[in-house]
Amino acid sequence: MARLESSGFLVTTLIEQNRAIPAIAIIYSEAFYHGSLVNGAGTSVEERPLARKLLEFNEKNYQKKSSVIYLDVRNKEVQKTATNGSIYNEQNLVTRTDLAFKLMQELGVAAKDIACLSFYTAQVRLYQSAVERMDQKYKQLQCS
Repeated sequence: MARLESSGFLVTTLIEQNRAIPAIAIIYSEAFYHGSLVNGAGTSVEERPLARKLLEFNEKNYQKKSSVIYLDVRNKEVQKTATNGSIYNEQNLVTRTDLAFKLMQELGVAAKDIACLSFYTAQVRLYQSAVERMDQKYKQLQCS
């Protein structure tokens, strides 16, 4: 922000967020706002039907009482390096696509509401390829 200010841009800090449930917002509140970001009206899990469904799903499947969970699927034995040096892990792909499929089938979650994040280009390409294959095989799910 200092660079923007020194260039003459008007800069302001976000005080209230109104998009994410608190369990997600806390991540960027801590990372970028020193924990000062306030959650606005309508962000609680109780007010978000999808977040409520995920809370029940995670309790049932992972014994975690949260609508947000982090799955650690690191496994050095199956981690590979692409020709460009980017890392990918096929077990990670299997775990995530199985989970996405369950969310769509069991909870009726739309594919557009599911995100898989990765820092590695090769892993992203693997996800994209899997989504294309799922879309061909399960046209009713509208994966892409």
